[in-house]
Amino acid sequence: MLLEIISLPDHQYDKVAFYSAQVVGKPDSEFADFMKRMKKDPKDWKQVGILNWWLSRIGTLYGAQDHFFKREGYAERLPPPTYRFVESDGESDFGLRLYCLVLSEQVVILLNGGRKTAQRVQDCPNCFPHFNFANKLSDAIYEARQQENSEYSTCS
Repeated sequence: MLLEIISLPDHQYDKVAFYSAQVVGKPDSEFADFMKRMKKDPKDWKQVGILNWWLSRIGTLYGAQDHFFKREGYAERLPPPTYRFVESDGESDFGLRLYCLVLSEQVVILLNGGRKTAQRVQDCPNCFPHFNFANKLSDAIYEARQQENSEYSTCS
């Protein structure tokens, strides 16, 4: 599977530039697919508005600091770990999850997600495929960085 990292023009801020991944041949990036799917339910769309508010605040005021993201395996997700969607009951509805990769305080790759309906992400059919994709991509980026660093160290 070939991927491209694409810029998200509506999510370029002073402190953070947000990007997304797009599988070559697919019409939408991971983030665009998330946004399209979440428009179908008013409850989801309301929570997307809250996630966009977080992106704007992080992008304009703070930078991608660790405490704004919850670690999910090798990837991260929004909303922040201390935030709870008011409409979520915490028993069968834990709110939306947007998976992402924080490469630095200035660069974040927004991926995909869904409404979490189980305590463990591994048990949630809405989120697990996106969680899995985010972790595989994170692992691939880490491996590429390691290879690049080892190539530089052998050249010196």
